[in-house]
Amino acid sequence: MKLLLIPDKFKGSLTAAQVRSAITEGVRQVFPTAGIASFEASDGGDGFLDVVRSVRKIETHTVSVEDPLGRKIPAPFLFDPVRGEAFVEMATASGLLRLAESEQSPLRTHTRGTGQLIRAAIRLGARKVFVGLGGSATNDGGCGIATVFGYRFLDKNDQELEPIGQNLGAITRILPPKDPNLYNKVEIIAVNDVSNPLWGPSGAAFVYAAQKGAFGAEISMLDSGLRQLDALVSEQFGMEAGGLQGAGAAGGAAFGLYAF
Repeated sequence: MKLLLIPDKFKGSLTAAQVRSAITEGVRQVFPTAGIASFEASDGGDGFLDVVRSVRKIETHTVSVEDPLGRKIPAPFLFDPVRGEAFVEMATASGLLRLAESEQSPLRTHTRGTGQLIRAAIRLGARKVFVGLGGSATNDGGCGIATVFGYRFLDKNDQELEPIGQNLGAITRILPPKDPNLYNKVEIIAVNDVSNPLWGPSGAAFVYAAQKGAFGAEISMLDSGLRQLDALVSEQFGMEAGGLQGAGAAGGAAFGLYAF
């Protein structure tokens, strides 16, 4: 008998490596002569970098970024200088793991830290960046990431808005970077395992915002904000992205990576 084991983590209980070890031990007890090949897997969430490190030799770099509430923290990313590839784990910068339970609120959080990790990787020479989406504390439609690359989000009075969930509905105009072609030679690949659209009953807010600390009317507010953001992207940039499968991943961060 030959078995191939490719487990992800059991979130809140075991890492992918621990799951792999436990399954292997159990199989050995019943089938001691079985041939077992095993690898760790990731859906792009917590532990994404650990899985990449387990299968290839790669450099780890740590930079100072903002956590979901804007506080400075150290966060890692991986870089392969030979292939020009980098790996970013959203959870390390913008994840729930960065917040105490009392701090969790997707109305107040943003993804700027994830954008700062991506930018650091590009400045180091990355031509392709894999962004693991999962475990996020955010519902900002990727606006936080976009601000790191020069996008600005304005209200009806042309005042710049902080890129947080509760402000999405107040955005009336999006200003693109002064040099929109600055990073157009870099390929960004979103790594996730969900098919949710950006908004609606199966969108980012209604499906995932409750586990990030939003309740009742707050969830409806977040969904309305994501609809507004999608409409503005369509109007200003001629891009229909909100209905794409997976656009709602990580509070709409996948949408932001695609649109901006």
